[in-house]
Amino acid sequence: LTLDGLHIQRTPATPASDAQATAPTPATWTAPELPAEQRLQTEAVDKLVRLISDLNFSEVLGKEEKTEFGLAQPVLHFSITHQDGTTIDYRLGKTSDKDEYTLKVSTRPEYFRIASWTAQSLIEATKRDVLLATITMTPVTSESGAPGFGIETGQQ
Repeated sequence: LTLDGLHIQRTPATPASDAQATAPTPATWTAPELPAEQRLQTEAVDKLVRLISDLNFSEVLGKEEKTEFGLAQPVLHFSITHQDGTTIDYRLGKTSDKDEYTLKVSTRPEYFRIASWTAQSLIEATKRDVLLATITMTPVTSESGAPGFGIETGQQ
């Protein structure tokens, strides 16, 4: 998943191995290019992926792009690359004089109207400050008086 310069990838789950007595590990989300002080909010990425997979439309608007669709300057643009290397681009445009949104998916010739609340939820879920947390090292003193660092995470 690539959006706004952020590349998020899924690390697959690994099954338990009886021969090596290892526990299974769940699938995780990573963003390799993030600086050390930032982390993905995995719950936020899960929500975004659910929103994308549950996308539905209220109306087919035809196969011809119209300026009122707002896709010349989309309010949201992201792409998904599948394991086989196939990339699907998604562009979401907003009508300038109404609260209407148009979705264009690169694998389809049609343009789709999607509900305003769906579009707004998707836009909110793709914000960097929702998807990322900043890790802060805070000086602390242990009960024994030894200095150390505590880790605090907060949304960006």
